[in-house]
Amino acid sequence: MPTKSGTFRDENRRKLVHRIREALKKETPVVEALEKHGLDESVIDDAQIKFEPLDVSAKTVDGVIILNDKLLDGEWREILRYACHEMVHVFQQLTSDVSEEGNSDYLDQDGEIEAFRTQRKVMEEMYDPAEVQNYIEDLVDHHGLKGKERLDKIKELAK
Repeated sequence: MPTKSGTFRDENRRKLVHRIREALKKETPVVEALEKHGLDESVIDDAQIKFEPLDVSAKTVDGVIILNDKLLDGEWREILRYACHEMVHVFQQLTSDVSEEGNSDYLDQDGEIEAFRTQRKVMEEMYDPAEVQNYIEDLVDHHGLKGKERLDKIKELAK
């Protein structure tokens, strides 16, 4: 739980990471991704999760989830939605099921599509539908998609 200051910044990091792991194991979209990759729950228990200053919200490097430490000042659901996305990348990296195609656009990479779809499904349980839609639209706008390409990508991520 957040401290009296209303943030997670002062919460014991080990307890917070444990809480994240336990929440991930209860999120149906994450469990479905885990099973799709032929993995078991121990992968979530063993995944390294840490908070550091980043220029993005989160990333996964060599199976290590790194969440932006600014998330510690936000809501639990923000931490969880990014952790869900990144945990999918852990599954992908462990199984080599999805390669990160260096020559394709970020949102066209199979790994990112799977991770964003999982994140969206988790968000649908925690957010108002309009907030989820706004997030997806902001995402494709941030990546410069326009017109039909923009609409097609929004539909693809909504599957």
